Amino acid sequence: MTVTTLEPQPQRHATRPQEVLTTIAVWLRRDWLVLLAFMLLALALIYPVPLAPRTTIPGQGFGDNVQHVYITGWMAQAPLMGQSPFVDPRLNYPYDLALATTEIPYLAILLTAPVGWFGGTILHYNMLIWLFTWLSGYIVYRWLLSVTNSQIGAIVGGLAFLLTPYRVSHSYGHLNIVATWSMPLFFWGLDTALRQPQLRWTWRIALMVLVTFLLGSSSQYYLMMSLLLGALYALLTLLPLLRERFTSAIARGIPVAAGTLVGAVLGALPYLLMLDDRTLEQYEIEWTRNWSLDPINFILPYQDHLLWGAWVDQLRPEPLWVEKTMYLSVVALILAGLAFAWRDYAHRWQRMVWLIVASVAAVLALGTDLHLNNVPVQADAPFWLPAYYLAQLPFVDMMRVWARFGIITILFVALLAGVGAAWLIQRYPQRQRLVGALLCALIAIDLMPSGVGTVRLTPRPIDLWLAEHPDDFAVGFMPAEREVLNYAAMYGSLYHAKHMPAFNHPFHRPDTYVHFAYWANAFPDLHATYMLRCMDLRYLILDTHRYDGTLYNQPHWDQLAAAIAANPQVYEVTRIEPFVVLGFQGPAPDLSLCPPVP
Repeated sequence: MTVTTLEPQPQRHATRPQEVLTTIAVWLRRDWLVLLAFMLLALALIYPVPLAPRTTIPGQGFGDNVQHVYITGWMAQAPLMGQSPFVDPRLNYPYDLALATTEIPYLAILLTAPVGWFGGTILHYNMLIWLFTWLSGYIVYRWLLSVTNSQIGAIVGGLAFLLTPYRVSHSYGHLNIVATWSMPLFFWGLDTALRQPQLRWTWRIALMVLVTFLLGSSSQYYLMMSLLLGALYALLTLLPLLRERFTSAIARGIPVAAGTLVGAVLGALPYLLMLDDRTLEQYEIEWTRNWSLDPINFILPYQDHLLWGAWVDQLRPEPLWVEKTMYLSVVALILAGLAFAWRDYAHRWQRMVWLIVASVAAVLALGTDLHLNNVPVQADAPFWLPAYYLAQLPFVDMMRVWARFGIITILFVALLAGVGAAWLIQRYPQRQRLVGALLCALIAIDLMPSGVGTVRLTPRPIDLWLAEHPDDFAVGFMPAEREVLNYAAMYGSLYHAKHMPAFNHPFHRPDTYVHFAYWANAFPDLHATYMLRCMDLRYLILDTHRYDGTLYNQPHWDQLAAAIAANPQVYEVTRIEPFVVLGFQGPAPDLSLCPPVP
């Protein structure tokens, strides 16, 4: 007879996937309304783009916005073609074009590439602006929630950062600068890695590698700015610990520094690989001076504000508004001040760190020397500010717009505003929702723009004409060195895939394009025509509207047309307004005898 013994069964534990699903469910149950509100507000900020997201983009014309649409399109297309997303072999003919001569939020573009495959390049580009906007506010919200335990206060701070006019103004053409979401994530990760005593050194390194890589993959400006101010943040955060337990502070700081270094190198890798290329140039101090912030820009409301923007624009016009819109929000500033009224706040020293870093960032945003109304206060004998001396350092000397440091000030003011809102709400426990709704409304009224200007972007008739020719050849768009024409031609290449001389940044033009531009500017001189033909271009495509006599002493189109008619080496192939397509005729040069293209 067999006797069966009933052993106590081990208790079943939830599996790892079940734990993850439970965590996600709890997160969504608490945050779904905040996520939805932030997403809708992000759409409102770029209105009316959501009405036609596949054909319109933010902008007041065709410029950097078209350049970033092209970059988005090429990086999404390249993997399907077996090409590197960082190099376009069709541009900078007869070589290829390195896209890393300008900043690219490359990781986000690559991860969201399916949007471009199925929805088109313009939808992909607009989606990234929307994604970066609501993520920026949501990450600030999550950080504040972790330190204040006040959801309403966290919403107020997140809202202040989401609605900042700084990001709206840069949506007109700087996709990399719109990607502000990576900056609060970096500082949050840095703060966590420094302040949490229970973290193992391996986790500190891993955390900093991740957040720094995400920062570098979004914007090299933000990477450089955050590394400079992150060092200050780390020193200030560890300062109380240094006085009490020096070895403990060092034990935290070394892994954080190591992880940050590795993450920075990984994030900057596409750009570091170009350091031996002669394309990248350092900016002269006289050029960077022009981008110094005026202190009044911190308190000057957005010129496109829904209610009083037109009045602000009349009172104090800002011609450089895209780069110098840095309004901190009077509501956020008041709430930031109230943050220091919370005497029993659990993170009192962190509050001081935020204030100091915000203040230093504001000083750096003032640039090389003090400016008022975009004019140096002391033009000939300037009193140099810290940015002037930092600009002498390697890598930092490639920074052109010091005003962008102001976004770090905006970030920490928003964080302090969230703390101040949490304290204010705590004082009215019976009316928390009413006070919270009032604060959110005040922030929204203070910051909400009237919408953005838009332009319709579609392939031009000349692009469609080139697409009708399936064979592989090269063309040259003229006049050369016109940024708008160059970027439009790059965008058109997404449709017709023809080779052409091109540059990705006007200050970092490859030698090949400089060579093309030199001879294009001398056209229709006979020797210049011969040199252009030596580049093995099939067609020269001239934009008749751009020949207005304003650049490089180029003639008006009427004069140029007469000279072209007298040139026996070219003939008119077709006219597709406003373009004239010229072909070459007569004996073709022996390309082996032509001077080499640099």
